[in-house]
Amino acid sequence: MSRFFKNWKFYIIDIKIPKDRLETCNDQIITHGGQLVDNIECADVVLTILKTPIRLARYVPETRKPICSIDWVAECQKNGKRVPYDGYLISLNSEMPHETSRSFQKDELGDLMIDISQSESSSSNERTSSDLGQSFTDEQNSDIEIVDDLHPRFLNTKYECFRPTPLTPVHNQSLVELLQVIEHARELDGEGKSALAYRHAISALKVYPCDIRSYNEARKIIGIGPKIGNYIREFLSTGSITEAEEIMASEKYQTLDLFSSVYGVGHKTALSWYRKGYRSMRECNCDPHLTHLQRLGLELFDDFQKKMSRQDIQEILNILDKEVRFIYPDCIITPVGGYRRGKEFNGDLDVVISHPQEEVANNLLNDIVERLIDLGYLKHKLFYGQLSAKNISHVHFSFHRNVMDKLDKCFCAFIQPSSQICRQVDLIIAPYSQYPTAVLGWTGSRQFERSLKDYAKKEKKMTFASHGLFSNEFLG
Repeated sequence: MSRFFKNWKFYIIDIKIPKDRLETCNDQIITHGGQLVDNIECADVVLTILKTPIRLARYVPETRKPICSIDWVAECQKNGKRVPYDGYLISLNSEMPHETSRSFQKDELGDLMIDISQSESSSSNERTSSDLGQSFTDEQNSDIEIVDDLHPRFLNTKYECFRPTPLTPVHNQSLVELLQVIEHARELDGEGKSALAYRHAISALKVYPCDIRSYNEARKIIGIGPKIGNYIREFLSTGSITEAEEIMASEKYQTLDLFSSVYGVGHKTALSWYRKGYRSMRECNCDPHLTHLQRLGLELFDDFQKKMSRQDIQEILNILDKEVRFIYPDCIITPVGGYRRGKEFNGDLDVVISHPQEEVANNLLNDIVERLIDLGYLKHKLFYGQLSAKNISHVHFSFHRNVMDKLDKCFCAFIQPSSQICRQVDLIIAPYSQYPTAVLGWTGSRQFERSLKDYAKKEKKMTFASHGLFSNEFLG
């Protein structure tokens, strides 16, 4: 493994950085030989997500240390080497962003900016004081409303499954992260439809071929309505979104986010605990109405919060490959989920297991689970279901998009030998005829899968699930 940060010391200003992104950044630095320090003067580089000098000055004392966007670390990770950080430097000089912005407009928009400048000059004497006093919500006079057209390479569709989506946005990353905070807050509050609307918008922004340049441009994207459009306008004007910042700073959001990350706890239970006055895991542990699964989730919380690197996952896959093939040598073992999508760090591991002989699937789950228990790898069965998708073509089921697939599966706490940490491993058994749809259905992402199901239902009059693709004409 390349250790391109060897002997480099990093000081991170963690204000406004989402928890997952901060953890990823820390892991990438340490993995590649870097060191995190608590004193800014001991650092070689200062990292931040803050963009404007005014905001940065609140948290950074006068220093000659280079201050970089944390995007630089992600770019180094992407390239497998330490790339120059010149393009990621952030100045404490308040004049810098203004000059950069003017230069960008001139370089990017060329003659259009000259025409606009001449037009403004010729009409400046005709403007009234009320013209000059209009707020930035006036779409016709705001300086950020110059670009209206969508990028020609962007596929503007309501079905996300038509567009390849990068793990990390190349453009609009800070905007996406702020909208994700609002989306997550909506979901934690039980506002599922509102959260879904944000996910549609976020999915589009992740793949957009350039930085969004105006409110009008954003509003032309399918899935971005007036409310999200106004958040984007605010971001373009200020570099942040006030509501997202307030959410991240709120006790309620932080507490609900913590509680909902417990295995077996959904947003309703998390909200119930919050309303009971609970603010810590210890208080939750004392709740007299905890289910067995919730107690187990609280017990495993610390372990499950530790992300797995790809090396950690490979260790577990090697064990599964060895032990499953000991029972059934011809088994096919395919890691799916975030690992298959290329994520560097994952909270759990999903594995689809199949066998060329269809009937072997009948006992496959039981035989694998029993062997893993006997060998001491499987500590807890969090969920065990043999729903048996045999003869599935004759089974009638709900068209609801959240229909549970009919594959045998066991979600378990798996002890990783090298670390003795319990890892969440989900074993999914697919009869050979359903193996392709099982892999597709369990790879994700969440929004991709939802989009795939919607497209099948609304455009093709079919039902897609992890256990198959069916024509609705033959289902009751």
